[in-house]
Amino acid sequence: MSIPLHPMKMVCVTTEALARPALELVLADCGCLGFTIIPAEGAGSQGQRIGDIPETANILIKAIVNPRRAELLIERLWKEFMPRFAMVVWEEDIRVLRPDKF
Repeated sequence: MSIPLHPMKMVCVTTEALARPALELVLADCGCLGFTIIPAEGAGSQGQRIGDIPETANILIKAIVNPRRAELLIERLWKEFMPRFAMVVWEEDIRVLRPDKF
């Protein structure tokens, strides 16, 4: 039995929690039908963030979209958010069972 998997992109963003409201608007504007937001802690080039103070916490956002929407979203993140927020963005090639959900 062959299960039909469809190619999609997952755009992941680790950033400051303060960016969340504006990011949610951009995700919707780029056609993301859904996304997941997870509290994030860790260390990187700007030191360690433990997330115990909401104003300095980080979040991880994952959005599954088609390649065209991924390109649009990443371009908007680059232009509108990277100059103002600490942010890491990456894209992954994935396959999903129900592409109409995204």
